[in-house]
Amino acid sequence: MKRLLPVLTRLSILACILLISSTAFGQLTGIKNIPGDYPNVTAAVTDLNTQGVGAGGVTFNVAAGFTESTTSQITLTATGTAADPIVFQKSGAGANPIISRTDAGLLSTSTLGAQGDAVIMISGSDFVTINGIDIQATTSAIEYGIMTDKPNGSDGCKNITIQNCVITMTKGTSGFVIGVHISNGPLTTASPTGQTISSVAGANENITIIGNTIQNVHSPIYVRGGSGSYDQNIIVGQNGAGNILQNFGGGSATTTYGVYFIYVSNPSVDYNTINNEAGGGTPHASTYYGVFYSIVNGNVSGSNNAFTTSRNTGTSASYDLYSNNTAISENYSNNTFSSGTYSSTGAHYMIYASNGTPNKTINANSIAGSFIRTGAGSIYCYYNLGSPASGTETITNNNFSNITNTGSGAIYGIYSN
Repeated sequence: MKRLLPVLTRLSILACILLISSTAFGQLTGIKNIPGDYPNVTAAVTDLNTQGVGAGGVTFNVAAGFTESTTSQITLTATGTAADPIVFQKSGAGANPIISRTDAGLLSTSTLGAQGDAVIMISGSDFVTINGIDIQATTSAIEYGIMTDKPNGSDGCKNITIQNCVITMTKGTSGFVIGVHISNGPLTTASPTGQTISSVAGANENITIIGNTIQNVHSPIYVRGGSGSYDQNIIVGQNGAGNILQNFGGGSATTTYGVYFIYVSNPSVDYNTINNEAGGGTPHASTYYGVFYSIVNGNVSGSNNAFTTSRNTGTSASYDLYSNNTAISENYSNNTFSSGTYSSTGAHYMIYASNGTPNKTINANSIAGSFIRTGAGSIYCYYNLGSPASGTETITNNNFSNITNTGSGAIYGIYSN
């Protein structure tokens, strides 16, 4: 008996050492191949969530041409750091790998941006890159292609990059299908409001969405921060890496948005092609926004985009760029505008920036080819009826020409009052 306690103590210490060692060595690091190290992305994410990320981070190389069919959501909860990032990327020449969700989902969403089913959900994770992985859903019951989630009010997603992906959903007649949803952690299927955010820790930050094609959705990109602490630095498109947003709206005769921001600081939408009728789409029959800056602050950018707007019968208005919220500055430059099928009788605004923002730059915007509408209704190329207390509005080098309005509406090139 006198020797039993020391033996048990030594065994306990040894067990603790082995447990710590197992945990440390179990963390995922280096290059992992799919297929190879893992049969599919689902298995890789499951192991990553269990083991965590080790020193230097982990990169999952998904073979070109690989396809994965899933009947459930892939949810990433593991988190990276600046030194230990998580990367899922295409490997090798050929077609992008595809992840396709084929089931009918679990949740019945009743409001755009509310709790719903995703193909891939990134839940509270940081320093995650998805590069060259195509996302698909075969029914309109799957609301989101890629969705970031806030599991609580102090765990936003930070430093997320989604690039070079083709995201093809099935919108049908649903008004709730979104390609990329940067969310505030919606808690019910009837409301997009989500978590109560009171600090920067709960905000999404440094989200980069570049080089993607997003199609067959009601709205391609939807970004919702928290009213207590805004999401920050959301980048949609960069020079040489713009997104193509096409075939959106049309299915549901409800308000649609190419890109939507609310409670976001420093939103940026640059170098994108936004054409709701391209890629097999149809003209939209309700209120239409190419880019909608709802409640934003900081420096707002919407430049170097190519807008083509298609509207059919209806009286609601349409806007290519829209902001009625006061920020520090706004820059809308080098955008081009054209029309697809356009018979709606509602007013059309190419740049609607009517607010109290003190400093605005409206430079070198133009019509690409022509803008033709067959329905009655006014056309405003640039519109500002805001009342800033001070500041400078700079309007230079714009060319609003080759506009045909066969109806009875007036055409305003520059309307600033």
